[in-house]
Amino acid sequence: MTALGRIGISESQAIADDQARRSRAEGRYRARAGAERSDAQREQQARLAAHWRSRRRPAHPPRGSFALVAWFASEYLAAVPGSLHLLEPWSDRLSAGEWQQGLCSVGGSRLGSPAYAPAFRAWLEASPHARDADGEFRWPFRSALARLHRERPAAGIVLEYLARCGFDPTALVDRPLYGQHDLVVLLPAELLGVVLESALVRLWWLVELRSAHPT
Repeated sequence: MTALGRIGISESQAIADDQARRSRAEGRYRARAGAERSDAQREQQARLAAHWRSRRRPAHPPRGSFALVAWFASEYLAAVPGSLHLLEPWSDRLSAGEWQQGLCSVGGSRLGSPAYAPAFRAWLEASPHARDADGEFRWPFRSALARLHRERPAAGIVLEYLARCGFDPTALVDRPLYGQHDLVVLLPAELLGVVLESALVRLWWLVELRSAHPT
């Protein structure tokens, strides 16, 4: 007689009880993960909405390089999702477009890599020019920055390095700035203010066009 038999519990009953406990635990875990995803989405949407509501729309961009850099830093940091991961292992989830194309998910992480937060995953995978249900840009600043990269590649690279350097313009002086393949620009100190101001003023107008007139 087995130990389970001696205490009056059959092996099949023990297995069923264990599966039931696992199922309840998994249900609680999934509910908690789902609530966390919803909270992360609401937090990101509320943060962006509050940021854009609080913005004043002056008739002209900030005056001077330092004011423009401060504006750039504020907009850049506000555009990046605050929550990057969820407290659950990563698993592949298909977008609506991928589902329509007949693609299949590729499983999940066996090593326990954390899943991306929904807002951060959308920020990584969606087009910078993505729009919401009302036809407005989801990320006006990001869309404007992508447009600047297309129309003025050197200016886009300068602003990209400015963000990488913690928004410190002096870190760009005499530093080689590279694009995808080649050297783009080498900024001497006497040209730094002129180049930054030109790039940031153009970016400011692009952001305003997307915020006030999302066409």
